[in-house]
Amino acid sequence: MYILALNDLEHAPVNVSRSGDVLQDAPAWAPDGSWLVYATAGGLRWVSIENLTPGAPHLFTDNGQDRAPCFIGEREILFQRTSGAGTDSIYQGQLGQETQQR
Repeated sequence: MYILALNDLEHAPVNVSRSGDVLQDAPAWAPDGSWLVYATAGGLRWVSIENLTPGAPHLFTDNGQDRAPCFIGEREILFQRTSGAGTDSIYQGQLGQETQQR
């Protein structure tokens, strides 16, 4: 996933996810623009964005069925998890915490 400062088109886009060719989709920006959460084939990842300089990606979930993250607070996120039976559930979690709840 890349970002580009629209007021500085002289610089190349910045790869904020640093995940190479891993499938990435459904990005969600924090309301203040300082965090980005995105889905990968191995679960959800998050990265801090400071002055268009990304930090290292962090694991948020390790379930490849997790999709569609959405910020509902500064660090609080809702996301969809599909079970093996094809049933979707909504989970809630916070960046920096290892547990999520249904």
